[in-house]
Amino acid sequence: MKNKFNIFFIIDETTFHHPLFFKDFLINLKDDLVGVGLVTKIKKKNSLDRYFFNNFYKFYISEIFKLVFLKYTRMILDKFSFFSNKCYTVKSILKKNKINFFEIHYDVNKKEYLDKIKKLNIDILISSNSLIFKKELLSIPKICTINRHSSLLPAYGGLLPVFQAFKSGEKYTGVSVHLMNNKIDDGEVIVSESIKINKRDTLDSLYKECFSISAKLIIKAINKIHQKDYKGFSNNTTRSYFTFPTQKDWKLFRKRGGRII
Repeated sequence: MKNKFNIFFIIDETTFHHPLFFKDFLINLKDDLVGVGLVTKIKKKNSLDRYFFNNFYKFYISEIFKLVFLKYTRMILDKFSFFSNKCYTVKSILKKNKINFFEIHYDVNKKEYLDKIKKLNIDILISSNSLIFKKELLSIPKICTINRHSSLLPAYGGLLPVFQAFKSGEKYTGVSVHLMNNKIDDGEVIVSESIKINKRDTLDSLYKECFSISAKLIIKAINKIHQKDYKGFSNNTTRSYFTFPTQKDWKLFRKRGGRII
């Protein structure tokens, strides 16, 4: 590939879908990944883990058991990832592939993080995380910043978009990769792909599908940027934005047969 881009990736740490997604991204990337910002601490008010913990009574007992079992099993297995080809955290993948990274706590816009990113002379910044990017961070890459989001934007911006789509009775959810600006989940959609919602689906199975196609969509978006093709992709959806689900949202989710896992 001529004129490879210098790419920096900011990604949430999780034992669920991010590790496989990030591994797939690395396998297919033809450009240079010059560094990664690994988000390991999030403010309580914005933390998905904290939200689920505070709302555990909305979960079925079987869901709690499965989630706890999977999380801690993967954490234990990850301790032995050095001796196998399987990694269960993003950090283990980064270490195994000897990728330069640093951990991010609470706010990615702190000067110490911005200074580290500025030194890397990046062309593209990629986002798949829970933090808000401010103007100075967005201005660092020479070309653009792109974000991966689990919905058919501009519909279902914000938090837990797949939950909200299921609750609303949508027939499809999906993944969008879009140019970032100073508004959350805004900006031109570069590429997008839909996923059909079936009655047998759970929130976990749908997110698994979303992340299974996310790496190829990001690669596709990067290739379009190589071709200087920033033409917007239309999903023909109406713009909407959601915060954490309310009690009413949970009732509708369960009424439609919604399950977490």
